[in-house]
Amino acid sequence: ERGTSRVGPDGYTGKKKKKRRTGDIHIVGSEDFAPCDDFQVVALPGAAPVELLETSGEVRSLLKERGFPDPQLLAVFRTSPGGPLQPVADLVGGLYTKLSGTYDGRPCYQYVSLDDSGSKLICRGCYIFWVDDRNRWQIGGMQVEKAGYAVCSEDVGLPEAVTSAWTLLKELPVTGGAAEVAAAAAAAGDAD
Repeated sequence: ERGTSRVGPDGYTGKKKKKRRTGDIHIVGSEDFAPCDDFQVVALPGAAPVELLETSGEVRSLLKERGFPDPQLLAVFRTSPGGPLQPVADLVGGLYTKLSGTYDGRPCYQYVSLDDSGSKLICRGCYIFWVDDRNRWQIGGMQVEKAGYAVCSEDVGLPEAVTSAWTLLKELPVTGGAAEVAAAAAAAGDAD
């Protein structure tokens, strides 16, 4: 039943873990997000950029080799890239595979890509999941106390069924060049 379980597919229970933090802490609020009308979450096969469609075939094959009988993939992308929200869209953009469990009673998905050789899967700690307490879909680390990189408050059963605009975090929580941002995101998978 929806809302009765807060155990994620990786065993996350929704309980806060004590973390040692250094530096300034920024509490993210609604003013830190901006609507992004061209941000899309699409079930594959479907209308998505060619590179995501091409990659999805190999990802699906590798997932089947690993015991996923019928991998369901989502593509996350912008239809008109550019502008100040692009770094966040780049960070969360790509392919997501549906996980076997649910989170807050709805399906959840994990970011998956291919390594440089195109022969191995890479999974990152970035998820698409429903947060009952906040009544929204969220893309980011699977911690409800975190803000996420992209959110949508449309109450629909699947993220690909969303018809209203997603809102994206205006600025990434780390500073530096694109390589540093990608490395920090790959290591953390969530927004503070």
